[in-house]
Amino acid sequence: MSVKVLDVATISLTEMTPLGVTAEDDGMKFANDGRTFLDILGGTAGALALTVNSVAACNQGSDHDVLVTPVAATRYLIGPFPKARFDNSDGYVDITLAVGAEADGMKVQAIRLP
Repeated sequence: MSVKVLDVATISLTEMTPLGVTAEDDGMKFANDGRTFLDILGGTAGALALTVNSVAACNQGSDHDVLVTPVAATRYLIGPFPKARFDNSDGYVDITLAVGAEADGMKVQAIRLP
């Protein structure tokens, strides 16, 4: 079992084509600066869950993960992810996926605001 570390692309005034990588059933993570969000493209079957793991309570006192169930061929943008709420002890945000997301072709990319 090997968690995939996502490269983080930075948006600029010049063209940036979101490509993403195939989601991995073993999970993924990305380095977070509090200005990073996820670009998710649903796979062929769709409705496979992607969970962004929260490690601390929100400002209302609850610890909620962010759950997205992308519909096939539909793009979702979520984030940014506040560091205090989402960063693990290594400064990464952990993502878990439903089994089958990799075979389904779901794509994920981490994108940082400049």
